[in-house]
Amino acid sequence: MRIAVWGGGSLGLLWTARLTPLFPEAVLLVRTEKQRDWIRERGILLTRPSGEKERIPAAVRWIGEVVNESFDCLFIMVKQRDLREVAESLTAFSRPPSLVLLWQNGLGQDGPFGSVLPPGVLCGAVTTEGALREGHGEVRHTGEGTTWIGPFSEELAHPGIAAKLMGKLKDAGISIEWENRIVRRIWEKVMVNCAINPLTALLRIPNGGLLHSDDARFLMKSIVEEAVSVARAEGIALEAEDMLKRAEEVCRKTAVNRSSMLQDVERGRLTEIDWINGEVVRRGARAGIETPVNQTLVRLIHLLEMRRDPDECPPAGSSPS
Repeated sequence: MRIAVWGGGSLGLLWTARLTPLFPEAVLLVRTEKQRDWIRERGILLTRPSGEKERIPAAVRWIGEVVNESFDCLFIMVKQRDLREVAESLTAFSRPPSLVLLWQNGLGQDGPFGSVLPPGVLCGAVTTEGALREGHGEVRHTGEGTTWIGPFSEELAHPGIAAKLMGKLKDAGISIEWENRIVRRIWEKVMVNCAINPLTALLRIPNGGLLHSDDARFLMKSIVEEAVSVARAEGIALEAEDMLKRAEEVCRKTAVNRSSMLQDVERGRLTEIDWINGEVVRRGARAGIETPVNQTLVRLIHLLEMRRDPDECPPAGSSPS
């Protein structure tokens, strides 16, 4: 089975290192020629949670070289803001992949692919594992966890491909489960991201720092309550108390970790706020549900992004209303 991992970030490097020994034809697709050349020369240097290091040779291609390709399975592990570009690039493939896994943190990641891929191909992926990219081909596995994969539609077009993938990963000892209610799983993760990511980015603190402030915990509660109301309007029956407990538990288990949004702010990059809290605001507006706390967080993060590069920040009026 030919598998491609699209995206050379932390999770992309981690999963390429995992897939390569199991699927010899696996290939990593990266955004820059510099990263391609680094990995071709040195492989992927994986640091396991135990501290043990392993260098894993991996096939890698620069995305500019990828034309007229054919893959059985595609792991799309880019930021959500890049998905439309990925979807457009897929039209150059000789045939669409039989299975496409979307690993993004927010909501609506399947949207750009509706007119590009045939029905029954798209799946979502939700993971509690942690990884940190430390260089072009260096990744630290910061925390073990579980990954869930499941279809966005009722039926898979190629169930045999999914079964083969899941079977090999399970046999290798990877904690991975098939989840028919993947949209609910995605919403649950979005609740946690909504509550943790923007606050840590604004306060410039690791996840655990939120638990030391009554004001931060009050805001987390308000964020989750708004998001749960929006989810319920879409038929996803979640409980605010349960989601708040889950967010607080994530803060405890990842106390020293710096959220992806905080890392983006520190590195001067655009964040994914528009697809996390921003998507809650947009969906709330469609359902007639007010989300003032989430809306304020979106605007505050947009102000932080202006410090990065005023020419690249969202245009005036682009904030959800």
